[in-house]
Amino acid sequence: MLFYIVKNNPFKLKFSAAVFLLLFLTTPHVYSAVQIVSGSEMELFSIHGKKVGALKYESSVNLYKALEKHQQGVYLLKYTDALDQKKKIKTIVFLRGYRLMVYDLPSEIDIFASNQVPALAVTFPAANAIISNSVLNIKGTAADYENALDKVYLMIGESNLAPIKAGANWETNLVLANGLYNISAWAADLHGKTSPVINITNVRISAVLPMPTNYIYVSLSGSDNNEGSKTAPLYNINTAVERTISGTKSIIRAGQGEYLPGAGLNSSSYGVQIYNKSYIDISGGWDDNFSGQTGQTYLNGNAQVGLFNITNSAWVSISNIKIYNSPYRGLYLRQSTNCTVNVNIFNSTGGLSCSGSRDIKIYGNYYSNQGLTYSGGGIYIYESDTIIVKANIYNNICRTGGGIYAQGCINGEIDSAVYNNTVTNSGGGIYSWCITNFIIKNIISNNISSNDYGGIYLYRGANNTFSAVVSHNQSLDYGGGVYLSYGENNIINGALCNNYCSNRGGGLYSSYEQNITVNAVISNNTSGSGGGAYLYKTTNAVINNDVFGNSASFTGGVYFSYGEGNIINGKIYNNLASNSSGGLYIQNENNITVNSVVSNNVSSNNAGGISIFFTTNAVINGDICNNISSNSSGGLSISSGKNITVNSAICNNISSNYSGGLRISSGKNITV
Repeated sequence: MLFYIVKNNPFKLKFSAAVFLLLFLTTPHVYSAVQIVSGSEMELFSIHGKKVGALKYESSVNLYKALEKHQQGVYLLKYTDALDQKKKIKTIVFLRGYRLMVYDLPSEIDIFASNQVPALAVTFPAANAIISNSVLNIKGTAADYENALDKVYLMIGESNLAPIKAGANWETNLVLANGLYNISAWAADLHGKTSPVINITNVRISAVLPMPTNYIYVSLSGSDNNEGSKTAPLYNINTAVERTISGTKSIIRAGQGEYLPGAGLNSSSYGVQIYNKSYIDISGGWDDNFSGQTGQTYLNGNAQVGLFNITNSAWVSISNIKIYNSPYRGLYLRQSTNCTVNVNIFNSTGGLSCSGSRDIKIYGNYYSNQGLTYSGGGIYIYESDTIIVKANIYNNICRTGGGIYAQGCINGEIDSAVYNNTVTNSGGGIYSWCITNFIIKNIISNNISSNDYGGIYLYRGANNTFSAVVSHNQSLDYGGGVYLSYGENNIINGALCNNYCSNRGGGLYSSYEQNITVNAVISNNTSGSGGGAYLYKTTNAVINNDVFGNSASFTGGVYFSYGEGNIINGKIYNNLASNSSGGLYIQNENNITVNSVVSNNVSSNNAGGISIFFTTNAVINGDICNNISSNSSGGLSISSGKNITVNSAICNNISSNYSGGLRISSGKNITV
């Protein structure tokens, strides 16, 4: 039995099992023969090192009684001798009903020298967490090889907290003021061994705490010498902003009427300046008694000043105010956070500008703004994070991005009606550059570009989803509906219909895109090439929905060129081309798969259904039926292709000059 104990002991014993056995058998003592001084403080441990009890030694009787609570076996006795204050260790064999047998251990044996230390994990909070509560719940797990966990220790910054009783799961709650904290945690066992320290850095407590509210009233019949109360309102909105008090929520109520530079507004730079402020709510339309919002509040820049400039501020709200006649944009948000704007901006050089800001919500109407040298006639967004736009944006005229211009932004949602906007350059509806994780939905329609990109333009965008109805947009060059370039992992839902461009891609134009998914219906679009869609050097595109009713000079349905790994699954039907293929034109593609039924398409020159040129590794699975061509094959034409497999039923196709169903002029490894 003793050999088993030695063999399975988790501690570092500095002698062999045979030596220990020899000691055990040759040096036994009855308990009374071992000199233990009365009053010695004792701790009892199992042979595996788990503490099982503690007592002050009086006699063998109370030691025996302490062991009676436990199973028979071998125990370790660790105590401080009351006489010489030295720490000593003995082994006890406890047999119920017999005397205790106690054995000395050589002093060089360190039975508590295990390499194993406790393990600790902090499951909450994580580093860089933002806690919107003043109570911080810290929790985690702990474990110990010897089942001898004792305490979990915490530090907040340089301050030690009271230890927590350790367990497999542990937690504690702390009440903290708003601020940034670093947390350190470690566990200790009964032997004094500790776990590695876990450091959780940059935990921000950002609780929205109750704060006093300060009401300030403004009226065109007021005076800036007044106190700003209901009965003694101020005259200038900017004066009200200056009267706000740090640490309070200031609610500014502007009375009805028209505010002008020098008459309720500042007369230089900006009518209202909000700089380095927080928790300000400005609302307009209040009646003369400030009892209800029954009127209209107009801010007229008089072609002299901008109207709102919000800079380095937080938790600012502007609502129920009409802004117009600004020589600049009507409202600027710069380096600000958690702001909400719900206004109308019209008849100004530009609408709203948001730059370097975060957590911004934009509502209202932005219309009839004209700034021919500006980008973003309605709304301009630059290098901002977490932006929500739910607005009506229409009848704006500018250089680029008639409705919205967005650049360098992440995490946003544009749920807006963007229509009837015009640009002299590119992007009639929405012009976006390097945006990531955006959702664009609602309606994008009747926008006009004098150059490229009638509806939506996205350059170097990633992980964006378009779920809008994109219709009746016009471009004089590429991309009547949607234009994508050099992006990846973008998804197009909704519908692309009735768009026009004079060159490529009536509904959709894609160049150098990767991993694009098109779930939108593509219908009734018109262009010079690729009436429905034109995909150039696009990789791993998947078109899942139907393409129908589109027309072009070259390829009415979808034009694929120099791409790789593309797949089309939707039906291709009722498309028209005066030249090239009616349904699909596939040129210099590699690894393309067509799972579409291609039917009722018409071409005056190439194949009515599908034309394949200089393409390698193509698989055609869908049926090809009822297509018409006046000059080439009615159904399918293959020229200079390689490794092409056709698994289709080819039927009821008509051609005036060549085979009605299939024409193969050249190629290698073609299987039909």
